Amino acid sequence: MAANPGVYGLRKFYRYMGAGPSGSTLATIGDDVGDTTTIYAQFIFTETRTTAAGALMKAGTSSSKIVCDTANTKFLQFYLDSGATSGDNRGLYLRTYYTGAAGGGDCARIYADVSVAAANVYGAHISVGFGEAATPTGSVSGLAVGMRATLGVANSGGTYAALMAEIYSFGASADPAACTEISFIRVVNDGNAKDDVDDDAFLFSLQGFTAGDAKVYSENTGAVGTMAGALKIKIGANTRYIMVHSTIGS
Repeated sequence: MAANPGVYGLRKFYRYMGAGPSGSTLATIGDDVGDTTTIYAQFIFTETRTTAAGALMKAGTSSSKIVCDTANTKFLQFYLDSGATSGDNRGLYLRTYYTGAAGGGDCARIYADVSVAAANVYGAHISVGFGEAATPTGSVSGLAVGMRATLGVANSGGTYAALMAEIYSFGASADPAACTEISFIRVVNDGNAKDDVDDDAFLFSLQGFTAGDAKVYSENTGAVGTMAGALKIKIGANTRYIMVHSTIGS
């Protein structure tokens, strides 16, 4: 593919001409892969790959990057539309099977690397929206969450968590003292109707639990154990502390 030498590892690359896949003519793209024609593309991979770096697709390397310095660039841009009235319809589906003993890894690894004095940077920004208008046009009758992290518990040893919030310090000289603020979890109420959310929202919603002395949550208000410590939190501009006790009530 001489017209786009930064893309490798494709076994077949087809183009649907016309309105789209339904009833369209399938044409193979060769050296014209870099043209500007609006296309519907289908990638087909059928072989076992042995190249670790970009086994299916590759664009650039850590030392030779794909560069675009234009403001508001989206290196990969997809606008998708699902009119299905049932089922779980996904814009992107990734599933990695780990079949090698003692292996492991990430099904998806997203990394924002900052080497200058940038403004705002996010490793990932995931949203659920309802039209982004003053009067939202959409709604959900069931559950809507900005991000869902599900852990399927196995019958084996190890350390498990549905969510891990980690601050990693690179090198012995890493020091957050210059930060305006640093926290493991930041809870923000923002937007035009934030006062209404402030009136109605819970900080946490615990569902599926049964209250009990040996449970995650206890309603025993008897004589609790001695105060064993405190958790530092920030509310607005104020530092506050949540007391923790050595035992529950008796």
